Amino acid sequence: MAGFQRAALILAMTITGLHADSCLILSPPRTVSGNIASFELWLHSPARDRPAAVQWWLEYPPASISGLTVDEGPVLASAGKALFCAAGQTAYRCLAAGRNRDTIANGVVATVIAVLTPGTQTPTIVVRNALGASARGELIPIFSEGTVVTTTCAPELRHKSK
Repeated sequence: MAGFQRAALILAMTITGLHADSCLILSPPRTVSGNIASFELWLHSPARDRPAAVQWWLEYPPASISGLTVDEGPVLASAGKALFCAAGQTAYRCLAAGRNRDTIANGVVATVIAVLTPGTQTPTIVVRNALGASARGELIPIFSEGTVVTTTCAPELRHKSK
């Protein structure tokens, strides 16, 4: 997003009082086997603001993670959405969308598998640039964070991600 567009979006959100009631939270590793770590990316949105499409970036230090794959989670499949991702050197950009107007329910939107470099004990992956779109194409702000959960968004997810 260009600087002017981002500034206009922030101004519009401030003026209209929009805030991110929705969030994407990346769990700590669920399983670590040798040099493989598995994470779950959880979506939480209030019923009034469920997105029909979601985008996010997974940023990571290449010194500790040598490879990353992202697979669609059960809530995307049940909403008829497909997951499209593009790998970069330090980020993995993803878009979950479909040809329908069905919204995405709360739950696991993606499973992230990281290949750790030798000596890495605790991989760091940060979720950034998360946005959602409603079935009508309206912007839904989404708060995002990585494996250290400090948000009050989705308190029921806090115990699952610690």
